[in-house]
Amino acid sequence: MSALGRGARAARGAAALLAGGLALGARGVAFAGSGAALGEEARGAALAGAVTARPGEASSVADNPGALADVERGIFHFTFHAGALGLGFQRTGEERLDLGRTLAGFGGAVAARLPGPEWLRAFRVGLAVNVPASHALRLEAPSRLDEPSFALYGSRAERTAVAGTLAVKLFDRIGVGIGVALTPSLYTPTLVRYVPGRGTPAENVVVDLERQLHIGLAAMFGVKTELADEVSLGFAYRQEMVTRAFGPNDTQAGTLVVNDDIDFHDFLAPDELATGVAVTPDPMVTVSLDAVLARWSRYRTIHDATPRPGLSDVVNVRAGAEIFALPELAVRFGYGFEPTPVPEQTGATNLLDASRHVWSAGLGYDLDRAGLAPVRLDAYVRGHVLGTQRADKNLAELGDASPSLHGRQIDNLGYPGFEATGLLVQAGVTVSVYLSEPDAPATEAPAEPAEPAQPEAP
Repeated sequence: MSALGRGARAARGAAALLAGGLALGARGVAFAGSGAALGEEARGAALAGAVTARPGEASSVADNPGALADVERGIFHFTFHAGALGLGFQRTGEERLDLGRTLAGFGGAVAARLPGPEWLRAFRVGLAVNVPASHALRLEAPSRLDEPSFALYGSRAERTAVAGTLAVKLFDRIGVGIGVALTPSLYTPTLVRYVPGRGTPAENVVVDLERQLHIGLAAMFGVKTELADEVSLGFAYRQEMVTRAFGPNDTQAGTLVVNDDIDFHDFLAPDELATGVAVTPDPMVTVSLDAVLARWSRYRTIHDATPRPGLSDVVNVRAGAEIFALPELAVRFGYGFEPTPVPEQTGATNLLDASRHVWSAGLGYDLDRAGLAPVRLDAYVRGHVLGTQRADKNLAELGDASPSLHGRQIDNLGYPGFEATGLLVQAGVTVSVYLSEPDAPATEAPAEPAEPAQPEAP
Protein backbone atom coordinates (compact mmCIF):
# COMPACT_ATOMS: atom_id res chain seq x y z
CA MET A 1 0.00 0.00 0.00
CA SER A 2 1.35 3.47 -0.89
CA ALA A 3 2.12 6.08 1.74
CA LEU A 4 -0.80 8.13 0.43
CA GLY A 5 -3.13 5.16 0.79
CA ARG A 6 -1.89 4.51 4.32
CA GLY A 7 -2.41 8.16 5.12
CA ALA A 8 -5.97 8.12 3.80
CA ARG A 9 -6.81 5.06 5.86
CA ALA A 10 -5.21 6.61 8.93
CA ALA A 11 -7.16 9.81 8.39
CA ARG A 12 -10.46 7.99 8.07
CA GLY A 13 -9.70 5.98 11.19
CA ALA A 14 -8.72 9.13 13.06
CA ALA A 15 -11.92 10.81 11.96
CA ALA A 16 -14.03 7.92 13.23
CA LEU A 17 -12.08 7.86 16.50
CA LEU A 18 -12.53 11.57 17.06
CA ALA A 19 -16.18 11.35 16.16
CA GLY A 20 -16.71 8.54 18.61
CA GLY A 21 -14.46 9.36 21.52
CA LEU A 22 -13.82 13.08 21.61
CA ALA A 23 -17.03 14.78 20.51
CA LEU A 24 -18.58 17.04 23.12
CA GLY A 25 -22.30 17.17 23.08
CA ALA A 26 -29.78 11.28 25.97
CA ARG A 27 -34.08 8.95 28.66
CA GLY A 28 -29.96 13.35 22.50
CA VAL A 29 -32.22 12.14 25.43
CA ALA A 30 -31.28 8.85 26.96
CA PHE A 31 -34.32 6.89 28.07
CA ALA A 32 -34.68 4.03 30.49
CA GLY A 33 -34.67 1.41 27.75
CA SER A 34 -30.94 1.90 27.37
CA GLY A 35 -30.16 1.38 31.04
CA ALA A 36 -29.50 5.06 31.75
CA ALA A 37 -31.77 8.04 31.43
CA LEU A 38 -31.53 11.80 31.19
CA GLY A 39 -31.84 13.23 34.68
CA GLU A 40 -33.21 9.87 35.82
CA GLU A 41 -33.28 9.64 39.60
CA ALA A 42 -33.30 6.51 41.71
CA ARG A 43 -37.01 6.61 42.54
CA GLY A 44 -38.08 6.31 38.90
CA ALA A 45 -35.46 3.64 38.21
CA ALA A 46 -36.65 1.57 41.19
CA LEU A 47 -40.17 1.70 39.73
CA ALA A 48 -38.88 0.33 36.37
CA GLY A 49 -39.73 3.65 34.72
CA ALA A 50 -43.49 3.41 35.41
CA VAL A 51 -43.73 7.11 36.25
CA THR A 52 -45.78 8.76 33.46
CA ALA A 53 -48.80 9.33 35.74
CA ARG A 54 -46.98 9.61 39.07
CA PRO A 55 -46.48 12.87 40.99
CA GLY A 56 -43.80 14.81 39.17
CA GLU A 57 -40.32 15.82 40.26
CA ALA A 58 -37.32 17.40 38.58
CA SER A 59 -36.68 14.17 36.67
CA SER A 60 -40.08 14.63 34.96
CA VAL A 61 -38.24 16.86 32.48
CA ALA A 62 -37.64 13.70 30.44
CA ASP A 63 -40.28 11.31 31.82
CA ASN A 64 -43.40 13.45 31.41
CA PRO A 65 -43.08 17.24 31.09
CA GLY A 66 -46.70 17.64 32.20
CA ALA A 67 -45.98 16.01 35.56
CA LEU A 68 -43.43 18.75 36.26
CA ALA A 69 -46.42 20.96 37.11
CA ASP A 70 -46.75 19.01 40.38
CA VAL A 71 -43.55 20.56 41.74
CA GLU A 72 -44.42 22.82 44.66
CA ARG A 73 -40.94 23.20 46.16
CA GLY A 74 -37.73 23.90 44.33
CA ILE A 75 -35.74 20.64 44.19
CA PHE A 76 -32.39 19.45 42.83
CA HIS A 77 -31.42 15.83 42.10
CA PHE A 78 -27.87 14.54 41.78
CA THR A 79 -27.51 10.91 40.68
CA PHE A 80 -24.59 8.54 40.21
CA HIS A 81 -25.14 5.19 38.52
CA ALA A 82 -22.84 2.33 37.56
CA GLY A 83 -23.37 -1.06 36.02
CA ALA A 84 -21.94 -4.05 34.22
CA LEU A 85 -23.16 -4.83 30.71
CA GLY A 86 -22.56 -8.46 29.77
CA LEU A 87 -23.11 -9.12 26.07
CA GLY A 88 -22.08 -12.32 24.34
CA PHE A 89 -21.97 -13.46 20.71
CA GLN A 90 -21.15 -16.97 19.58
CA ARG A 91 -21.06 -18.09 15.98
CA THR A 92 -21.96 -21.73 15.41
CA GLY A 93 -18.91 -23.93 16.02
CA GLU A 94 -16.77 -21.08 17.44
CA GLU A 95 -15.93 -19.69 20.87
CA ARG A 96 -18.09 -17.07 22.55
CA LEU A 97 -17.05 -13.44 22.09
CA ASP A 98 -17.48 -11.13 25.07
CA LEU A 99 -18.86 -7.78 23.88
CA GLY A 100 -19.68 -6.44 27.35
CA ARG A 101 -18.30 -3.46 29.22
CA THR A 102 -18.90 -1.37 32.32
CA LEU A 103 -21.11 1.71 32.39
CA ALA A 104 -21.16 4.69 34.72
CA GLY A 105 -22.47 8.20 34.64
CA PHE A 106 -23.78 11.23 36.46
CA GLY A 107 -27.18 12.87 36.21
CA GLY A 108 -28.61 16.08 37.48
CA ALA A 109 -32.03 17.71 37.36
CA VAL A 110 -33.52 20.84 38.89
CA ALA A 111 -37.07 22.18 38.93
CA ALA A 112 -38.85 25.10 40.58
CA ARG A 113 -41.92 27.31 40.37
CA LEU A 114 -41.46 30.68 38.78
CA PRO A 115 -41.41 33.53 41.32
CA GLY A 116 -43.82 36.43 41.23
CA PRO A 117 -47.59 36.89 41.27
CA GLU A 118 -49.90 33.89 41.60
CA TRP A 119 -50.60 33.58 37.86
CA LEU A 120 -46.87 33.36 37.16
CA ARG A 121 -46.32 30.86 39.97
CA ALA A 122 -48.58 28.44 38.08
CA PHE A 123 -45.58 27.83 35.78
CA ARG A 124 -42.67 25.49 36.53
CA VAL A 125 -39.33 25.21 34.78
CA GLY A 126 -36.94 22.27 34.78
CA LEU A 127 -33.52 21.35 33.42
CA ALA A 128 -31.89 17.91 33.26
CA VAL A 129 -28.48 16.66 32.12
CA ASN A 130 -26.79 13.28 31.81
CA VAL A 131 -23.00 12.94 31.58
CA PRO A 132 -21.25 9.58 31.07
CA ALA A 133 -18.24 8.91 33.26
CA SER A 134 -15.90 7.91 30.42
CA HIS A 135 -17.09 9.63 27.22
CA ALA A 136 -18.88 12.87 26.52
CA LEU A 137 -20.21 11.07 23.45
CA ARG A 138 -19.53 7.49 22.40
CA LEU A 139 -20.15 6.49 18.78
CA GLU A 140 -19.13 3.08 17.48
CA ALA A 141 -18.73 2.73 13.71
CA PRO A 142 -17.81 -0.78 12.53
CA SER A 143 -16.18 -1.00 9.10
CA ARG A 144 -18.38 -3.91 7.96
CA LEU A 145 -22.14 -3.82 7.51
CA ASP A 146 -22.45 -7.36 8.89
CA GLU A 147 -20.51 -6.65 12.09
CA PRO A 148 -22.42 -8.21 15.04
CA SER A 149 -23.72 -5.34 17.15
CA PHE A 150 -26.36 -4.84 19.85
CA ALA A 151 -28.81 -2.35 18.38
CA LEU A 152 -30.28 -1.27 21.72
CA TYR A 153 -27.25 -1.67 24.00
CA GLY A 154 -24.52 -0.18 21.83
CA SER A 155 -23.53 3.42 22.47
CA ARG A 156 -27.03 4.62 23.46
CA ALA A 157 -26.21 4.78 27.17
CA GLU A 158 -23.01 6.75 26.73
CA ARG A 159 -23.60 10.28 25.57
CA THR A 160 -24.04 13.70 27.08
CA ALA A 161 -27.62 14.97 26.94
CA VAL A 162 -29.39 18.14 28.04
CA ALA A 163 -33.12 18.94 28.13
CA GLY A 164 -35.32 21.73 29.41
CA THR A 165 -39.06 21.89 30.14
CA LEU A 166 -41.75 24.46 30.89
CA ALA A 167 -44.96 23.26 32.58
CA VAL A 168 -48.14 24.91 33.83
CA LYS A 169 -50.85 23.83 36.26
CA LEU A 170 -54.42 24.27 34.99
CA PHE A 171 -57.57 24.09 37.12
CA ASP A 172 -55.51 22.63 40.00
CA ARG A 173 -55.73 19.12 38.47
CA ILE A 174 -54.19 19.26 35.00
CA GLY A 175 -50.50 19.69 34.26
CA VAL A 176 -49.31 20.48 30.73
CA GLY A 177 -45.65 20.68 29.75
CA ILE A 178 -43.44 21.12 26.69
CA GLY A 179 -39.71 20.66 26.38
CA VAL A 180 -36.74 20.28 24.08
CA ALA A 181 -33.70 18.04 24.22
CA LEU A 182 -30.35 18.90 22.68
CA THR A 183 -28.81 16.31 20.37
CA PRO A 184 -25.12 16.80 19.51
CA SER A 185 -23.62 15.96 16.13
CA LEU A 186 -20.09 16.40 14.80
CA TYR A 187 -19.19 17.88 11.41
CA THR A 188 -15.84 16.35 10.42
CA PRO A 189 -14.23 17.79 7.24
CA THR A 190 -10.94 15.96 6.68
CA LEU A 191 -8.26 16.52 4.03
CA VAL A 192 -5.34 14.15 3.38
CA ARG A 193 -2.60 15.75 1.24
CA TYR A 194 0.63 14.39 -0.21
CA VAL A 195 3.42 16.99 0.08
CA PRO A 196 6.71 15.60 -1.34
CA GLY A 197 10.06 16.55 0.13
CA ARG A 198 9.12 16.47 3.82
CA GLY A 199 11.14 13.34 4.57
CA THR A 200 10.18 9.70 4.31
CA PRO A 201 7.15 8.80 2.12
CA ALA A 202 5.05 8.44 5.26
CA GLU A 203 6.14 11.90 6.47
CA ASN A 204 4.99 13.40 3.16
CA VAL A 205 1.35 12.70 4.09
CA VAL A 206 -0.37 15.62 5.85
CA VAL A 207 -3.75 15.18 7.54
CA ASP A 208 -5.87 18.28 8.17
CA LEU A 209 -8.75 17.75 10.61
CA GLU A 210 -11.54 20.20 11.41
CA ARG A 211 -14.28 19.62 13.96
CA GLN A 212 -17.50 21.57 14.41
CA LEU A 213 -20.21 20.74 16.93
CA HIS A 214 -23.77 20.92 15.60
CA ILE A 215 -26.74 20.93 17.96
CA GLY A 216 -30.16 19.60 17.00
CA LEU A 217 -33.44 19.85 18.90
CA ALA A 218 -35.99 17.15 19.70
CA ALA A 219 -39.42 17.96 21.07
CA MET A 220 -41.16 16.58 24.17
CA PHE A 221 -44.74 17.04 25.32
CA GLY A 222 -46.72 15.74 28.26
CA VAL A 223 -50.01 15.92 30.14
CA LYS A 224 -50.89 14.67 33.62
CA THR A 225 -54.35 14.90 35.11
CA GLU A 226 -55.87 13.86 38.43
CA LEU A 227 -59.23 12.19 37.87
CA ALA A 228 -59.66 11.95 41.64
CA ASP A 229 -57.50 12.15 44.72
CA GLU A 230 -56.69 8.44 44.29
CA VAL A 231 -56.30 8.17 40.47
CA SER A 232 -54.20 10.06 37.94
CA LEU A 233 -53.48 9.63 34.24
CA GLY A 234 -50.46 10.66 32.22
CA PHE A 235 -49.50 10.97 28.56
CA ALA A 236 -46.11 11.87 27.06
CA TYR A 237 -44.55 12.14 23.61
CA ARG A 238 -40.80 12.14 23.01
CA GLN A 239 -39.31 12.73 19.58
CA GLU A 240 -36.60 10.43 18.22
CA MET A 241 -32.98 11.31 18.98
CA VAL A 242 -30.10 10.93 16.53
CA THR A 243 -26.41 11.77 16.79
CA ARG A 244 -24.32 12.01 13.63
CA ALA A 245 -20.68 12.34 12.63
CA PHE A 246 -20.48 13.51 9.05
CA GLY A 247 -18.41 15.50 6.58
CA PRO A 248 -16.20 15.31 3.48
CA ASN A 249 -13.10 13.13 3.62
CA ASP A 250 -10.86 14.11 0.69
CA THR A 251 -7.55 12.58 -0.34
CA GLN A 252 -5.44 14.86 -2.56
CA ALA A 253 -2.27 14.15 -4.57
CA GLY A 254 -1.43 16.99 -6.90
CA THR A 255 -4.48 17.63 -9.05
CA LEU A 256 -6.01 14.24 -8.18
CA VAL A 257 -8.71 14.35 -5.47
CA VAL A 258 -10.54 11.28 -4.19
CA ASN A 259 -13.61 11.82 -2.03
CA ASP A 260 -14.81 9.29 0.58
CA ASP A 261 -17.35 11.07 2.78
CA ILE A 262 -17.82 10.21 6.46
CA ASP A 263 -21.45 9.72 7.44
CA PHE A 264 -22.15 7.89 10.71
CA HIS A 265 -25.71 7.85 12.07
CA ASP A 266 -26.25 6.83 15.71
CA PHE A 267 -29.95 6.20 16.45
CA LEU A 268 -30.14 7.01 20.15
CA ALA A 269 -33.87 6.72 20.87
CA PRO A 270 -37.03 6.21 18.81
CA ASP A 271 -40.21 8.26 18.82
CA GLU A 272 -42.04 7.24 22.00
CA LEU A 273 -45.68 7.60 23.01
CA ALA A 274 -46.21 6.80 26.69
CA THR A 275 -49.43 6.53 28.64
CA GLY A 276 -49.80 5.64 32.29
CA VAL A 277 -52.12 5.38 35.28
CA ALA A 278 -51.28 5.71 38.97
CA VAL A 279 -53.60 4.56 41.76
CA THR A 280 -53.28 5.33 45.47
CA PRO A 281 -55.63 2.93 47.26
CA ASP A 282 -54.09 3.91 50.58
CA PRO A 283 -52.12 7.04 51.55
CA MET A 284 -49.12 4.79 52.15
CA VAL A 285 -49.31 2.84 48.84
CA THR A 286 -49.14 3.90 45.19
CA VAL A 287 -49.23 1.53 42.20
CA SER A 288 -48.43 2.69 38.66
CA LEU A 289 -48.65 1.10 35.21
CA ASP A 290 -47.20 2.40 31.92
CA ALA A 291 -47.43 1.35 28.28
CA VAL A 292 -44.89 2.87 25.87
CA LEU A 293 -45.08 2.62 22.08
CA ALA A 294 -41.52 2.77 20.69
CA ARG A 295 -41.28 3.40 16.94
CA TRP A 296 -38.20 1.33 16.16
CA SER A 297 -39.41 0.93 12.55
CA ARG A 298 -37.61 4.24 11.83
CA TYR A 299 -34.27 2.77 12.96
CA ARG A 300 -31.26 3.30 10.71
CA THR A 301 -27.86 1.66 11.12
CA ILE A 302 -24.63 3.42 12.00
CA HIS A 303 -23.98 3.73 8.25
CA ASP A 304 -27.30 5.59 7.79
CA ALA A 305 -29.02 2.69 6.03
CA THR A 306 -32.33 0.95 6.68
CA PRO A 307 -31.67 -2.69 7.64
CA ARG A 308 -33.34 -5.44 5.63
CA PRO A 309 -35.61 -6.55 7.17
CA GLY A 310 -36.27 -3.44 9.22
CA LEU A 311 -37.00 -3.22 12.93
CA SER A 312 -40.57 -3.30 14.25
CA ASP A 313 -42.55 -0.95 16.47
CA VAL A 314 -43.06 -2.43 19.94
CA VAL A 315 -45.06 -1.69 23.09
CA ASN A 316 -43.11 -1.80 26.36
CA VAL A 317 -45.05 -2.46 29.57
CA ARG A 318 -43.85 -1.25 32.99
CA ALA A 319 -45.29 -1.51 36.50
CA GLY A 320 -44.15 -0.11 39.82
CA ALA A 321 -45.24 0.00 43.46
CA GLU A 322 -44.19 2.40 46.22
CA ILE A 323 -44.98 1.47 49.84
CA PHE A 324 -44.24 3.74 52.80
CA ALA A 325 -43.17 1.57 55.71
CA LEU A 326 -42.84 4.81 57.68
CA PRO A 327 -43.85 8.34 56.67
CA GLU A 328 -40.19 9.00 55.82
CA LEU A 329 -39.18 5.52 54.54
CA ALA A 330 -40.32 4.20 51.14
CA VAL A 331 -39.83 0.73 49.66
CA ARG A 332 -40.14 0.43 45.87
CA PHE A 333 -40.40 -2.38 43.33
CA GLY A 334 -40.73 -2.46 39.57
CA TYR A 335 -41.03 -4.78 36.60
CA GLY A 336 -41.01 -4.20 32.85
CA PHE A 337 -41.30 -6.34 29.76
CA GLU A 338 -39.75 -5.01 26.55
CA PRO A 339 -40.25 -7.15 23.42
CA THR A 340 -37.39 -6.94 20.96
CA PRO A 341 -37.92 -4.89 17.80
CA VAL A 342 -35.17 -6.82 15.97
CA PRO A 343 -36.47 -9.41 13.45
CA GLU A 344 -34.93 -12.85 12.95
CA GLN A 345 -31.46 -12.35 11.52
CA THR A 346 -31.45 -14.80 8.61
CA GLY A 347 -29.99 -12.36 6.08
CA ALA A 348 -26.91 -10.17 5.71
CA THR A 349 -27.24 -8.14 8.94
CA ASN A 350 -26.30 -9.35 12.41
CA LEU A 351 -28.28 -7.08 14.73
CA LEU A 352 -28.24 -8.56 18.21
CA ASP A 353 -31.12 -8.29 20.66
CA ALA A 354 -33.80 -10.33 22.41
CA SER A 355 -36.91 -9.59 24.44
CA ARG A 356 -35.99 -8.55 27.95
CA HIS A 357 -37.37 -8.60 31.48
CA VAL A 358 -36.51 -5.60 33.65
CA TRP A 359 -36.50 -6.06 37.43
CA SER A 360 -35.90 -3.25 39.89
CA ALA A 361 -36.07 -2.40 43.58
CA GLY A 362 -35.09 0.49 45.79
CA LEU A 363 -35.36 2.41 49.04
CA GLY A 364 -35.94 6.05 49.83
CA TYR A 365 -35.44 7.96 53.07
CA ASP A 366 -36.73 11.53 53.42
CA LEU A 367 -34.70 13.38 56.04
CA ASP A 368 -37.01 16.37 55.63
CA ARG A 369 -40.05 14.40 56.76
CA ALA A 370 -37.99 13.05 59.65
CA GLY A 371 -37.25 16.66 60.67
CA LEU A 372 -33.48 16.29 60.15
CA ALA A 373 -32.52 18.18 56.94
CA PRO A 374 -34.10 19.30 53.63
CA VAL A 375 -32.62 16.26 51.88
CA ARG A 376 -33.95 12.96 50.49
CA LEU A 377 -31.80 9.89 49.81
CA ASP A 378 -32.80 7.22 47.29
CA ALA A 379 -31.07 4.10 45.99
CA TYR A 380 -31.95 1.39 43.47
CA VAL A 381 -30.76 -1.76 41.78
CA ARG A 382 -32.01 -2.86 38.36
CA GLY A 383 -31.41 -5.74 36.00
CA HIS A 384 -32.16 -6.14 32.30
CA VAL A 385 -32.29 -9.86 31.53
CA LEU A 386 -32.22 -10.63 27.81
CA GLY A 387 -33.42 -13.89 26.41
CA THR A 388 -31.20 -15.97 24.11
CA GLN A 389 -31.28 -14.88 20.49
CA ARG A 390 -30.69 -17.63 17.93
CA ALA A 391 -30.35 -17.28 14.17
CA ASP A 392 -29.70 -19.63 11.25
CA LYS A 393 -28.63 -17.92 8.03
CA ASN A 394 -30.60 -18.40 4.83
CA LEU A 395 -28.21 -18.81 1.90
CA ALA A 396 -30.80 -17.36 -0.45
CA GLU A 397 -30.51 -14.03 1.43
CA LEU A 398 -26.70 -13.87 1.38
CA GLY A 399 -24.72 -12.50 -1.52
CA ASP A 400 -21.59 -13.92 -3.17
CA ALA A 401 -18.56 -12.32 -1.53
CA SER A 402 -16.28 -13.03 -4.56
CA PRO A 403 -18.27 -13.41 -7.81
CA SER A 404 -15.05 -13.81 -9.81
CA LEU A 405 -14.19 -17.06 -8.02
CA HIS A 406 -15.66 -20.45 -8.83
CA GLY A 407 -18.56 -21.38 -6.59
CA ARG A 408 -20.32 -19.22 -4.03
CA GLN A 409 -18.17 -17.48 -1.42
CA ILE A 410 -19.84 -16.65 1.92
CA ASP A 411 -17.97 -14.38 4.32
CA ASN A 412 -20.86 -13.16 6.50
CA LEU A 413 -19.72 -12.77 10.11
CA GLY A 414 -22.87 -14.51 11.38
CA TYR A 415 -22.78 -17.49 8.99
CA PRO A 416 -23.93 -20.28 9.35
CA GLY A 417 -25.74 -19.12 12.49
CA PHE A 418 -25.18 -17.65 15.95
CA GLU A 419 -26.42 -17.20 19.50
CA ALA A 420 -26.42 -13.97 21.49
CA THR A 421 -27.15 -13.24 25.15
CA GLY A 422 -27.17 -10.17 27.35
CA LEU A 423 -27.45 -9.00 30.96
CA LEU A 424 -27.27 -5.49 32.40
CA VAL A 425 -26.95 -5.09 36.17
CA GLN A 426 -27.08 -1.52 37.41
CA ALA A 427 -27.21 0.38 40.69
CA GLY A 428 -27.45 4.03 41.54
CA VAL A 429 -28.00 6.59 44.28
CA THR A 430 -29.72 9.97 44.20
CA VAL A 431 -29.32 12.87 46.62
CA SER A 432 -32.24 15.30 46.38
CA VAL A 433 -32.03 18.72 48.01
CA TYR A 434 -35.13 20.81 48.60
CA LEU A 435 -34.36 24.39 47.57
CA SER A 436 -37.36 26.05 49.23
CA GLU A 437 -39.93 25.53 51.93
CA PRO A 438 -43.46 24.31 51.14
CA ASP A 439 -45.96 27.04 50.43
CA ALA A 440 -47.89 28.02 53.52
CA PRO A 441 -51.58 27.05 53.27
CA ALA A 442 -53.77 29.91 52.24
CA THR A 443 -55.72 31.48 55.12
CA GLU A 444 -58.69 33.75 54.94
CA ALA A 445 -58.23 37.34 56.04
CA PRO A 446 -59.77 38.02 59.46
CA ALA A 447 -63.21 39.56 59.22
CA GLU A 448 -63.46 43.18 60.22
CA PRO A 449 -65.34 43.73 63.51
CA ALA A 450 -68.99 44.49 63.01
CA GLU A 451 -70.15 48.00 63.78
CA PRO A 452 -72.19 48.26 67.00
CA ALA A 453 -75.91 48.33 66.40
CA GLN A 454 -77.51 51.75 66.59
CA PRO A 455 -80.57 52.11 68.82
CA GLU A 456 -83.79 52.63 66.93
CA ALA A 457 -85.47 56.01 67.18
CA PRO A 458 -88.55 56.08 69.42
